[in-house]
Amino acid sequence: MKLPQKILIVGDSGRGKSTLGRKLAEINNTELISTDDYFWKKKFTIPFPKEESVISISKKYELPVWVVEGSTRRLIEPGLASADVIIYLKFKSIFPQFKALILRNRSRSNESHKNLLGLLFWILKKRIKALFFGSEIEKIIKPYNKKVVVLDSYKKINNYVDKVM
Repeated sequence: MKLPQKILIVGDSGRGKSTLGRKLAEINNTELISTDDYFWKKKFTIPFPKEESVISISKKYELPVWVVEGSTRRLIEPGLASADVIIYLKFKSIFPQFKALILRNRSRSNESHKNLLGLLFWILKKRIKALFFGSEIEKIIKPYNKKVVVLDSYKKINNYVDKVM
């Protein structure tokens, strides 16, 4: 299988978007673009103005080769139509996600425990809301389902990478 040139990786925090993105960007000999870098002016404290962030990331989606990872709706929507593949990281259980976020928090000095608790609570709320009203990510990628690849375990993520190497 040949690796697509324009790859959009979506999913909740702690699912492995950045790790997968780094591997695919390396294979494609391009940079990994994180929507976090267009959302936050100062990481986790000061956001960019919404219009400015959308305009900035939209320029990246015009490049011939890109790997973008993220979960912020306004920042992934401009890339949906031009993406060759949309990789949706969707795990059945919330526990591996919580574990990944806790381990990540322990290794990053710029993330406080208070921010971690807020993130875990936000994810739990989002998960409960999705049970009743559906997932926001699934709603926005639905029109592009022919180019969506759902990976629901770390094993499937690794198999995907192995296939494109």
